[in-house]
Amino acid sequence: MDSLLLNSTDPWETTGLTQATARNSIMSQGSAMITDPRYFPEVIQVIPTPEYHVLVYFDDGSIRDFDAQPLLEQGVFAPLKVEDRFRATITVMNGTLAWDLHGTRDETTCLDVDPLVIYRESPEVAEPEWVERKPRPDAVAERPDL
Repeated sequence: MDSLLLNSTDPWETTGLTQATARNSIMSQGSAMITDPRYFPEVIQVIPTPEYHVLVYFDDGSIRDFDAQPLLEQGVFAPLKVEDRFRATITVMNGTLAWDLHGTRDETTCLDVDPLVIYRESPEVAEPEWVERKPRPDAVAERPDL
């Protein structure tokens, strides 16, 4: 099996799945069902909440409540102790939670957190009711009278 993986350019080939098929299968099962060791979580949205917590939305549909407060005691994250700066610079960059302190979208100067750490160590939560759902601009509105 090891030699098969070493000779293959696509590790998904060994299972007979394409990467897209495997990802769709994983996503359709919901985050609680993910057991595929090939899955690597990708952050798609972040929402800062009080007390230096962040709702982190993943590509499998799960939402994690990340407590960033312990990071603030570490040297490079110290500038985020000012809550206005914490909230104003938070973003998603390279598939993970990040803070763009300089406002340049330069991945070499941002502060980020490994998405796997967030995914594994932060509790999964339901989406709060206060989160406003806006329709996508390309979505077709459904009329209830049709």
